[in-house]
Amino acid sequence: MYLVPSLSISWYPPAVFAVGIALILVGGTIRQYAVWTLDRYFTNKILTQSDQTIIETGPYQWVRHPSYTGAIITFVGISVILANWASIGVMVLCIGCAYGYRINVEEQALREQFEDAYRAYTNRTPYRIFPHVW
Repeated sequence: MYLVPSLSISWYPPAVFAVGIALILVGGTIRQYAVWTLDRYFTNKILTQSDQTIIETGPYQWVRHPSYTGAIITFVGISVILANWASIGVMVLCIGCAYGYRINVEEQALREQFEDAYRAYTNRTPYRIFPHVW
């Protein structure tokens, strides 16, 4: 916001700030739900465990990467609170590139571990992040 004040959103009513806070809360809740659903299979590193199965319950019945869905919604909320078009653009670009890359790496690991079972899951759950979008 301070680097490009000309891109500040000047018509920023207090309700927009509340929307940003709501997005942060909703995104955090979705992310935590995804983590709880994966339980002990959730890690920050990309790896699979020998006894792991494909989780298709909870948020994983709608999208394949609901933890990222929640994180993206949270980052959008933060961007809204910053009230600057540049912050929104940079956030969307950086998060989109980072998660896009990570999703490809994760899905490759899952395809190698589970083969046909993961392919069947991707057919049943075609969306990676947002239902009916991507």
